[in-house]
Parts: sequence; C-alpha cells; structure tokens
Amino acid sequence: MDIFKFNNDGTILLGVTDQSVEHVVIPDTVKEIYGNSFGGAFKDCTSLKSIDIPNSVTIIGEWAFKGCISLKSINIPDSVTEIGGWAFDGCISLESIDTPNSVTRIGECAFQGCSSLKSIVIPTLVTEIGEGTFSGCTSLISIDIPDSITEIGGGAFEGCTSLKRIDIPNIVTRIGYEAFENCTSLESIDVPNSVAKIGEGAFEGCTSLKSIDIPDSVTVIGERVFCGCTSLKNIDLPDSVTEIRGNLISGAFMGCSSLESIVIPDSVMEIGEWAFYGCTSLENIDIPNSVTKIGDCAFSGCTSLENIDIPNSVKEIGSGAFEGCASLKSIDIPDSVTVIGWSAFSGCTSLNRIVIPNSVKEICESTFNGCTSLGSIDIPNSVTIIGIGAFANCNSLKRIDIPDSVTKIDGDAFSNTIWYEKLPDGVVIINDFLYKFKGEVKNNPLIIPEGTIAICGRAFEGCTSLKSIDIPDSVTEIGWWAFEGCTSLKIIDIPDSVKKIGNCAFSGCTSLECIDIPNSVKEIGWEAFGGCTSLKDIHSRIDNLDNIVISDYAFKGLNKNECTLYVPPGTRWAYRHHKVFGVFKKMEINETCRDNEK
Repeated sequence: MDIFKFNNDGTILLGVTDQSVEHVVIPDTVKEIYGNSFGGAFKDCTSLKSIDIPNSVTIIGEWAFKGCISLKSINIPDSVTEIGGWAFDGCISLESIDTPNSVTRIGECAFQGCSSLKSIVIPTLVTEIGEGTFSGCTSLISIDIPDSITEIGGGAFEGCTSLKRIDIPNIVTRIGYEAFENCTSLESIDVPNSVAKIGEGAFEGCTSLKSIDIPDSVTVIGERVFCGCTSLKNIDLPDSVTEIRGNLISGAFMGCSSLESIVIPDSVMEIGEWAFYGCTSLENIDIPNSVTKIGDCAFSGCTSLENIDIPNSVKEIGSGAFEGCASLKSIDIPDSVTVIGWSAFSGCTSLNRIVIPNSVKEICESTFNGCTSLGSIDIPNSVTIIGIGAFANCNSLKRIDIPDSVTKIDGDAFSNTIWYEKLPDGVVIINDFLYKFKGEVKNNPLIIPEGTIAICGRAFEGCTSLKSIDIPDSVTEIGWWAFEGCTSLKIIDIPDSVKKIGNCAFSGCTSLECIDIPNSVKEIGWEAFGGCTSLKDIHSRIDNLDNIVISDYAFKGLNKNECTLYVPPGTRWAYRHHKVFGVFKKMEINETCRDNEK
C-alpha cells in the first residue's frame, strides 16, 4: 500500500497517509520533501525511526521532519542543496546527522531542540548559521564552523548546555543576539578581528565562561552581552569600544559576580544602564575622562566597590547608579555634574563623606537614603529642590546646612536622622516650608505660621489628634500625603492662595465632613480626598473647570450619592458634565463649610 502523497508529477513528496509509519524509503522520483509554516511532509510522525532519502532530492523543506521524536539518525545525500527552517525541530532522539558539502543553506531553527545531537558538520558552502539553528541542542559538545561562515544568527546555539568549545572563523562579521545564551559549559571563546558587532545577550548566562578576548573591531558592548557570566573574573575592553550598553532591566556585565577588574578604555563615552549591576566582587574601577554619563543602576549592588573616581567629563549620574554599594566610603562629585538621579547613592552604608558640587540644582528622591555612616552634609547654594526621602534613614547625620536657595523640600527628606530627631516638638519650618509636625497636637486649631509657602508631603501624616487647622493665605501647595490618616480632622478651610493639592493629601481623613476648595486651585492629585468616608459637603469655588487638572480618582471611596457638591453660580451645567465632578448626584449653589456649621 502506497503511504505517500505527491504533487501531480510525483516530484514533490507532500506527506504520508499513515503517521505511525516507522521506516520509510522515499522513491527516487522525488526532488523535494515538502514543508512550509503550516506543516511538513513527515511532521509529527512520532514513530518514524529511519528514512532513506534518494540522490534525486535537492530540497528538504520547512518543518519536513519537525516533531519526529523517534528519529535517531539520517543520511542526507549530496544532491541536497537546502535544508529548510525547522526541518528537524524537536527531533529529540536524533544523535547524528551527516550534512553533505552540497548544502548551501540551512534554515533558521533547522535543528532546534535536537537534544540528543552530539556533533554535526556544517558544510563549507553555507555562509550563515541562521537564527536558532542549533538552539536547545543540549548534548552538543563541540562544533566546527567552516571558514565560509560570515554571520552567526540570533540564538544560533542558545541553550547548548554541553558546548565547551567553539572556534569562530576569522571571516565572521556579526554574532547575533543571544547567539550563545545559556551555554553553561562554555569556558572560553576567541572572538576574531573580523567581528564588528556582538548582539544583545550574545553570551548571557554562560556561567562557566572565565575569559574572553574582544577584538578592536568591536565598537559597542551591547545590552546583556555578558549578563550572568558568573565565572568571568576580568576583561579588557579594546580602545575601539565607545559604549557599554544597558536597558531598563539588564546591562552588559550585570550579575558577573566574580568580576574583579575591568579596564574601560578612554574611547568610552557612556556607561549604560545596569551595566555592572550586581558585580559583587568588583573592588575598584577607573572611569576614563571620556565618559559623559553614568547610566541608571550602572554600578548598583557592587557591594565590594570601595572607591571610585568620577572624572570631570561626567555630566550626569543616573538614578540608582551606585545604589547598595555598601563598601563605598567616600566620593567626590566633580563640578561638571549637573544631574544626580534618584537613589543614586541610596544604601551606601559605609559612605562617610561626599562633596556635592555647585553645579547640581536638585537632590532627587532618595538620593542618599540609608547612607548610615554619613555624619554631615553641605548642600551647595545652587540647589533649589530637595526631593522625597533625599537624606532619609541617614541615622548618623548630625549636621545639615540648607542654603536659602532651596525653594522646595519634599516629604521625609530628613526623616530618621539625628539632625531631625534633635529638633523640638511642634511645627518644623525650613526655609518657609512646613516640613513636618513633631509630637502630639495639644492645641486645636493648630495655627500654621504666616509666611509659610508650602506644607510638605507627609507633614501631618498620622496626626490622629489633629482636629482643626488654620492655614495662612501664604501657602501655595499642600504636598502628597500631607494630612493622610488624620482621623480626627473634621473641617478644613483651604485658603485662596493654594494652587496644588497633592496625591493623597487628605487620604484616610475618615472624620472629615466638609471641605472648601478655593478658585486658586489648579491641580488636585490622585486620591487627594480618597477614603474620606464621612465627607458630606464639598464646596468648590472653581469657576472655570478648563483651568484645573484633577485626577479621576481624586474623590475615590466617597459616597457620590450622599455627598453634596456646592458649585459657583452659573457653573452647574459645566460641573454636571465634568468627568470627575459630574458623578456627584447632589449639586447645589455655594455656601461655606463654616456657614453649614452654623
């Protein structure tokens, strides 16, 4: 019984009628074993153990033998010129295959997942090893790449966990992305001078790789190239390299936990994001005078790094750049630096001295958070903003000089410092900012001093004894979480000077019954009044809703059916059709909270 399906002239073998077939002899009239992305001639013939391919066949098509999990060996005749993509994908029992020199092309993923394949010879007429060609060939110990190969495609040998040695010929110009990713037995590799580009993640997860020579033909060390190479101890980068790259989740040498030293040439202009993240053995590094930017988290988690010299070419230190460098003791930031990102030195627990230059205008969120050995800090008079938690948890910090140039201080900037703890109870004013209220509220209403320009974030957070407060008309901003959790606060009059009410400013004020929002307000943040479950009356003085930015969740958790919204005369239609205010069912013309009290 004929089990084959052919095209009209019998030259293309399209498939078989019985997929349980074990042994197959293909007729010598066949020129092509058919296959495409929808299926191949022997696809999923899981019982197929052997097959004789005649000298008439020139093409083995895509997916031709995909999923033939019982196929152990196959002889490809020297008439074949092309092996299509995924042709032997998932042939997990295939141990050996003879590929004749007549083959000029091997398609992508052709031998992917052939987990029993121990060796293979690549014909000398093939010029490219395509993407994923030998991916997942976990038994492959060695492979000889002929001098005809000019390109190794992405993921070509990804997951070849037994591969110990590979020689890359001196004609290869490109090593593709993830080409040798997770080749966990690969100990060394020589990259020839012909290579101009090493793709992203090319050697990622090569946990046995101890050394590698990078030629001076390479100009960029891409994202994740050596990420997770935990045995790599040292590496010299050639003078041709201009950039060490990284991205939001991984960098070039991220997680190289054995890396002790690296020479960065003076051709490098940028150290990318996460470039050396988690290099826990790295003790020192010389940054050349060519570097202008140290990227986000570039040296984060380098717990052995004791000192580093930042050259005066550097203009920007990225967020988290040295976060968690627990051995770093001192650092001088040159006056070329204009930007220090958030958490840049957070968790540097041994840092006892730092010089901030006059070129820096902002100390961002958590920049020095948790620098527990830092005893004093001089903030230059160029600084205008001190961000959220900038010096929080610096519990040895005794002295802070805050210049008059500072025009904004965000919440928790100095929390858990000796300097703050020694301040007397009551309202803490810094440069006309109400930074914090310390202790218990003994007098209600609490009176905020005239001339205060802002109430900082978390200023009254958790002050459960606060029942009422007088805010002067000098205040322009109420910061995020400023009154969060003030569960006894019943009524608050916001003066007509306030322009911004921050995120969660009154969140969780469960006793708050009435609020007055003045016409001066231009912004109301996310959950500004969230969870104010007792709120009965909202008096809005805003006469033009086109002039305000308000979060959709500003009043989250309120009973919009019971709470009455009071609006200015002539604005009821605009409020009724507003995306935030329009959800309140009860709407009246304005009076004041105090009028309601009477």
